[in-house]
Amino acid sequence: MRVALVGYGTMGQLVEKKLLAGGHEVAGIVSIGMLDDLNQITSPFDVIIDFSHPSYLDMILNYIEQTNTPIVIATTGYTEAQVARIKEAGKKHPIVYTANFSLGITVFEEVLKQITPILEDSFDIEVIEKHHNKKVDAPSGTAKMLVAAMNPDHQYEEVFGRHGMSKRAKEIGVHAVR
Repeated sequence: MRVALVGYGTMGQLVEKKLLAGGHEVAGIVSIGMLDDLNQITSPFDVIIDFSHPSYLDMILNYIEQTNTPIVIATTGYTEAQVARIKEAGKKHPIVYTANFSLGITVFEEVLKQITPILEDSFDIEVIEKHHNKKVDAPSGTAKMLVAAMNPDHQYEEVFGRHGMSKRAKEIGVHAVR
């Protein structure tokens, strides 16, 4: 398989290494100091894998709308409007999008969907996530994904960080540590 990579940070480099070790080819890399646009990749490719930055989204969506190239989007830090655009594009084009591809997190997300309604009257909900100092979005896409699993109908207020003195309401506290 021939792959175009968007983003060449820690994860992009790891994906490249795994692809090459698996006998796949990297057709080109769009990232700072490399190519600026998917249209600059001169050799054909089968799929795009994106571990980049939300600022690349317009370029990526424009490309797949023109070419219908399948894409795996693993970038986090999108605004709600950007996520809505990804979901809308996914109705017409082959897009796989999630904030975390870990099997454990996927299972945990499903468990949270089931257990939150059972425990909501007996427990406070707090999400505390910790990442290395190179993680740029806070809270992480994974933390936001887990909060969304517990709060699909937005019945809880989402409180980011906590300070001061006040009684808890129906809320989910979200905290990011770097």
